[in-house]
Amino acid sequence: MGRQQLQQPGETAGSILESLCVALEHQYLSSQPQVLCSAARVCKNWRQAVQQCGACNSAVVLDATAPLPQLSSFAQWLDRHAALVRGITFERVSSSASTIHGLPRDAHLQAAQELLLLSFHAAAQQQAADGASAAPAPAAAAAPPAAAAAAAAADASLAAAGGAAADSGMHGTCQQLQQGLMLHSFSCCLPNAVDMLAVLDPQRLADVTLELDDDSTESSALSAARLRLSSLQRLHIYSLKAERGSALTALAQLSQLTSLELEGDMGAHLGSQSEVPGKLEQPMADALQQLLAQQLPLQCLKLRPWADMFCQLPVLDMACLTKLTELHASNCMLAAESVLPVQLQRLTLAAWTDCIHSVKCLAPVNKLQLTQLQHLALYVDFKQQQLLLQLAQLPTLQHLALRYICAAAAAAATAPAWPLLPQLRELMIEHKEVYTFTDLPSKQGWSAILAGAAAATGLAKLLLDVRVAADGDGLLGAHSGRIDYAFWGTPAVEVAACASLTGLTRLKDLAIDCNDMNGYQGKLAPGDVIALTTLTSLTRLHVWSAEHGVGAAAATALAGALQQLQHLCMYNCKLQLDSAEGLACCEAIGRLTQLMQLDLSSNRLTQQGSMQLAGLSRLQELRSMDNEVDDSHDGADEGDNVDADDGAGDDDDSSSSEDDDDW
Repeated sequence: MGRQQLQQPGETAGSILESLCVALEHQYLSSQPQVLCSAARVCKNWRQAVQQCGACNSAVVLDATAPLPQLSSFAQWLDRHAALVRGITFERVSSSASTIHGLPRDAHLQAAQELLLLSFHAAAQQQAADGASAAPAPAAAAAPPAAAAAAAAADASLAAAGGAAADSGMHGTCQQLQQGLMLHSFSCCLPNAVDMLAVLDPQRLADVTLELDDDSTESSALSAARLRLSSLQRLHIYSLKAERGSALTALAQLSQLTSLELEGDMGAHLGSQSEVPGKLEQPMADALQQLLAQQLPLQCLKLRPWADMFCQLPVLDMACLTKLTELHASNCMLAAESVLPVQLQRLTLAAWTDCIHSVKCLAPVNKLQLTQLQHLALYVDFKQQQLLLQLAQLPTLQHLALRYICAAAAAAATAPAWPLLPQLRELMIEHKEVYTFTDLPSKQGWSAILAGAAAATGLAKLLLDVRVAADGDGLLGAHSGRIDYAFWGTPAVEVAACASLTGLTRLKDLAIDCNDMNGYQGKLAPGDVIALTTLTSLTRLHVWSAEHGVGAAAATALAGALQQLQHLCMYNCKLQLDSAEGLACCEAIGRLTQLMQLDLSSNRLTQQGSMQLAGLSRLQELRSMDNEVDDSHDGADEGDNVDADDGAGDDDDSSSSEDDDDW
C-alpha cells in the first residue's frame, strides 16, 4: 500500500480504520512487534490502528547480551505498549565471554534484569492508573548505575534519530486503551528472574521458564513466587540445583499445572559408563518423591538431571497422577519398585548396560499394567536381546524408538532383535566423540548393526553413525575413559551402507553421520548414497561429512528422485558447487518445491549457485557458510545465511517423537 492513502468510493476514514483494527486482531499480523512497528510507519490509518490495537498477541524475544541502550529502548517501548505483549523470552546466554559490551558479564546481565524489572513496574503502575495517560518511561534515577547509564544512552540515541519514530506515532501519546502488562508466558535467563514474577499478573501468567544459574535465588523465594501463580499451567526450571529441592513441595499448590520440566545439576553427575549410575542427592530425591506422590493435575512431566551418562531415580509412586499421559526421562532409570500411572501414553527412559539394573529399570514397564502406552522411547545400553523382545508384548504399543548413544557394543549385541519388534519405528546409532577405537564397533559389530537396521522394515526414522574401528580394535566392553592419540591418524574404514537400506520403504527421516569433531571420520564408499534414490517417501535427509560417498552427481540424482524432501542437509559432502556439475546440482535442488530447510555448508556454494535456489518458495532456513570459498567466485554473503540447527526440523509425520532433543 505504501505511504499513500488509498480510499475506495463510499468508504470513510472511520470504516478504513475499523477494518485495519480488525485485521490487526489476527495473530499473524500482531504476533511480532517488528510487524506492528513497520505497519505504524506505512500511513496514518495504519498508525492509528496500531495505537488502538489491544490484541495481546505479540511474542517478544530478547537477547540478554544486546547493548544496554537497546534493552533500555525496549523497556520504554514496553511502557507504552504493554497491552500488546503476550509473551517475553530472554534467550539463554550461550557466550562464555567474561565481558559483554565492555562490562563484566555479571554486571551486564544484572543491569539487563533491572531494566526489564523497571519496565514491568511501570506497566503495572499504568494498569493501576486505569486508563490514565501513559506514564514516563522508566526513570534512570530509580535504576542502579548500570541501568541508569543505559537508559540515558537510549534517550540520547532516540533524540539523535531526528524524531523519526515520533513522526510515526510510536513515541507519541498512545491512543489505545492502556490495559497494562498481561503476559501469558515468560521465559528468563537473567539473575534474580524470580523477582520479576511478583510484578506480573498471576491470573494471566500460564507459562513460565526460569534459569537459576545465579546463587542468589533461595528455595524460600522460589516457593513464595510459585504460590502466587494461581493460573500457572506450564513450568520449566532450568539449572535446578540439589540444594533447592525443598522448593518443589510448593508446586503441589499449583492447581492448574499441567506441564512440568525440571532440569539441572541435581547431584547425578557422579555416574559414568564404567561405574554405577549417578543418583540424585537425598534432599532432591526426597522432594521429588513427595511431590509426585500427590494428586497433581500434571499431564506431562520431564525430568532431565545433568549426568555423565545415566541417573538412577529414587522409588517413585506416581499412581496418584491420574491425568499424566507423558513422562520423559531420557537419561533416567526407574527403580524396580516404582509405580507408573496406568493411563500413561508416552514414555521415555534409559536402561543401563548391567543386566540386573536393566531388568530392574524396565520392570515398571514390563508389568503389562500400562494398558494405554502407545509410544515408548528407550535409551539402550544393555546387551540382552530378550529385554527388548519383551517390549513387543505391551498391548497397546504402536511406536517404539530405540536410541544407542555411545553404546556400540549394546547395538551390535541387540541388533538381531530389531527385525522382531513390529512396533519399531525409530532407531538411532550414534557414537558421538570418540577417543579410542574401543568406542567404535568392530567390522563384525558394524555388519550386525547394518543387517539389523536393514531388516527392520517398519522403521520410519533412522540415524546411522557409519564410523567403524580398524581391524582388531572394535569395542569389546565399555568406554575405557583413556584417550588413545595414535588412532586419530589411522585411515577411516570404508563402508557401503546405503545400498543395504533400500528395503526400508516406510522410511521418512534418514540421517547418515560420518562426522567426529575430534578428527576421526567415517568413510562411505564412493557414490554410495545414490542408492537412496529408491527411498521416495523420504521427507528429511541429513548427511554429515560424507566426503567420499556423495559428490555433485549423486546429490543431483537424489534431488531428482526425492521430490518429497522438506529438510535436506549435505554438510561437507564434496559437492563442489562452484563447478559446472555443482551448478547442475543446485538447479536440481532448486526444483524441490517442498523444501523448508537446506544446509549446503562447506560445499563451495557461490552466488551463481544461490540464484538456482531462488524458486524455493517454502524455504525458511538456508545454511551455506563455507570457510573454503575461493575469492575468485562470488560467494554467498554470510550475512544472508540463517543458521539452522543441524538436527532441527521434525516434520508433521506421526513418526516424529516429542522427545527428540538428540536427533
